[in-house]
Amino acid sequence: MIKKISIIQYRKIKNLDFEFSSGINVISGTNGTCKTSLLHIISNSFQAVNKNCSWINDNTCTEIIKKVNNIINPKVESLTRGDKQYNDPAIDQKGSLFTIDYYDKTPLGFRKHNSKISNRYAVKPYYQKGTNDSLPYCPVVYLGLSRLLPFGEFQNDDAIEGIKKSLPLIYQKEIAEIYKQFTGLSISSTVQRKNGRYKDQD
Repeated sequence: MIKKISIIQYRKIKNLDFEFSSGINVISGTNGTCKTSLLHIISNSFQAVNKNCSWINDNTCTEIIKKVNNIINPKVESLTRGDKQYNDPAIDQKGSLFTIDYYDKTPLGFRKHNSKISNRYAVKPYYQKGTNDSLPYCPVVYLGLSRLLPFGEFQNDDAIEGIKKSLPLIYQKEIAEIYKQFTGLSISSTVQRKNGRYKDQD
């Protein structure tokens, strides 16, 4: 849903544009190249999906997303958690820090907002007066490195026990259909197992 991010100044990034396609986008780079900062900007450009969204067909999906994200807070404020002194994301920069150009929404500029919590700041959008502007809804799911490993590689279930509820059947069918399109193979059935014991049997 994001077409372009135009950054004036945010942390190490200055006067730089990032353009996105309407499909899959990949962000890569070595340590210290602001990948995490960019991901936080993206996640803060939307508001969390809730049960009141008109396009939510199954309310259980919002609870599943919360469980997936329980290991990390994807909001900008979490970048400065634990700092002993105020960590200014844009020294001497006043006004807009960056602008988000959406595919299906009016562009929004974002400003720095000092939090009441000591040594923390948040990033807030500029809303035009007299309008009903708001952040668009979008599910933000943080997978993390742990979810790139096959389940059989886990010594125990500690890393995956947070998601205790299986996906609703409608999503399981959709995943099976996508899998068939990619591989040509059909999934006839799925069974939840205790993955921790697989490693011991290898």
